[in-house]
Order: sequence, then structure tokens, then C-alpha cells
Amino acid sequence: MFNNETSLEVNDYLDLYILARNLGDNDWQQDMITRLQRHISNRSLILHTLWREYKKVDEEIHELYSQLPKQASSKELKEKILNLKKRKFDISNKIQMEERRSAKDANS
Repeated sequence: MFNNETSLEVNDYLDLYILARNLGDNDWQQDMITRLQRHISNRSLILHTLWREYKKVDEEIHELYSQLPKQASSKELKEKILNLKKRKFDISNKIQMEERRSAKDANS
């Protein structure tokens, strides 16, 4: 699932950048800057996508809740809501994990 580039953390890129600078390897320095920018951009994209999915699930839940008064005995509708709530919870956990990673990287 992960390739070598995505498994590196911000600190790893910074360490490699410093090593390249100390060795006087300008091409390697530039490569590390590019990879670091891509890494940060990918992390932002992941968070954006997760938030969009979270909001979509939330809207679906609200839509189903609005149907409940019309179909108060609908077991199927209640199951859909429960499944969406579980999905929303999973997405929320992924968002928190990514935000913690981003905060950790920012504090490094």
C-alpha cells in the first residue's frame, strides 16, 4: 500500500535535506524539497477528501432522519442510519489520525 516515498515522515525529509546540504549536493537538496512539498500536499489532500466524505455522510444521515416521521416503523431506514453513523465514526477517526500526524509534523 505504501511506497517508500509516502512512508517517509517530514523529519526524514528534513534530515535528508540537511545531509544533502552538508554534502554540497544541490540536486539532492532540491529533490528533498520537492518530495517534502509533495508529501505535505498529499497529506492535505487526504484530509480534504476525508472531510468531504464526512460531510456527505452527515448530509445522508440528516436526509434519512427527515424521512423517519413519514416511515416511523421502517427498520431498514433505521439500519441505514446506524450504518451511516458507524461510517461517520470511522471517517472521524481517520481525520483525527491525519490531523495528529499533521500536527506532529508541524511541531517537528
